[in-house]
Amino acid sequence: MFSLDTFKKDYCPFLREPDKIVPFSEFHYHMIDLNPFDQEYAREFPDYSHYLQQYTRQGLCYTGLSEGTIYAIFGFYQLWKGNAEFFLIPSKHINKKAMVFHKVSLQFFDYVANIMKLNRLQFSVCSRNIRAVKWAKSCKFIEEGILKNYGILSDDYIMFARYYEKGKKV
Repeated sequence: MFSLDTFKKDYCPFLREPDKIVPFSEFHYHMIDLNPFDQEYAREFPDYSHYLQQYTRQGLCYTGLSEGTIYAIFGFYQLWKGNAEFFLIPSKHINKKAMVFHKVSLQFFDYVANIMKLNRLQFSVCSRNIRAVKWAKSCKFIEEGILKNYGILSDDYIMFARYYEKGKKV
């Protein structure tokens, strides 16, 4: 079973106040200062906070914040046994916490994979979002292919995945 306290204690001892990870609340989505790319997406998907709330019922969703500023909303949900999907909504301020965020993300991926005994953790990234594509690659996700006209704006998306054997990175 996933435990936020165990994750923070065992996987992220470097995470210090005022930086913290808390369970997601729909209110957080209304507080996050979205980057321009995600602002465009939000305009086209006005009920996205409700959609995120559905994720919390099917998986896990968290908010990364520091001193009242939300830096990211992220989480995952299980598609079926052994496979899960990751999602991330970064704020426009994420650069201020880039190193901590990146370290926590890598630990989060491995912790989730271990706890759930994953074979695969995947996520899709809009091909126009060059920054997100670079970040996915820096997290050792493998580019698998293009999802043509996939996004809400009919953008192409790139499917990325990390592979595991019973929760251990391959």
